Amino acid sequence: MSFTEFFNPLNGVAKIEFLYYLVLILSIVYTIIPNHLAKQYVEYVIVCSPYIMIPIFVIRFKNNIIYLIRKPKHETLVFPPKAYEMIGNEKISLTDPPFIMVNDKNVLAFANQKIRKIMFGRDFYNLLTDDERIFVIGHELSHFKKTEEKVVVKSIFVIICVVFALSFLHLQPSLAWSPVVAIFCISLNNSARYLERMADMSGASYVSKETAIKAIRQSYQDRPERTSQTHPAMNYRIKNLERYYSQFN
Repeated sequence: MSFTEFFNPLNGVAKIEFLYYLVLILSIVYTIIPNHLAKQYVEYVIVCSPYIMIPIFVIRFKNNIIYLIRKPKHETLVFPPKAYEMIGNEKISLTDPPFIMVNDKNVLAFANQKIRKIMFGRDFYNLLTDDERIFVIGHELSHFKKTEEKVVVKSIFVIICVVFALSFLHLQPSLAWSPVVAIFCISLNNSARYLERMADMSGASYVSKETAIKAIRQSYQDRPERTSQTHPAMNYRIKNLERYYSQFN
């Protein structure tokens, strides 16, 4: 993963992340402005901001957290042989049965790392054609690869660098904590969206351009223009797929 790909505009920026960037800017401003009343107010904002940023960050990942903690009630899904061949082709180990369906409207499809299964939400599953499901399986299989761990490690490395930088700015621990949390949230959110783009290309390798794009559209029935903390907006993902398929023209 290159630096330019990690910060590629196609990753998008969630609206809530402007709060994280604001905290970073205020932290820089704090080190520049002289000691007076305005600086005191900036200090209050910086010190209090983690108590807002952390809950927001956790809430956005709530489905991932819930299904990594508890074993969901589910039904077994049976797919054509191609789906099972894909697991072997990607050299990924899943538990049997590898595909399950949950009756949860908040779940589209999810690579459950704890139970090593690919989960489909019932409503989303019923929206898809067989070929579109193959794309989704290819996408979710990508999330089981070790490359994801490397991306997270790089994000943590960025955070460590920030901590060292802040030590040179001589920020108090109570103040330094806020920009570190902001960088942590920004890095992991951007990592998540980057990995979604990579997973889309993995799924695209198994289906046609039209099928892949239609599957993406099906997953954005609500607010397609929105970039979340975990997923780029629909148009960004479609542009990413068009760029991928253009290599084969």
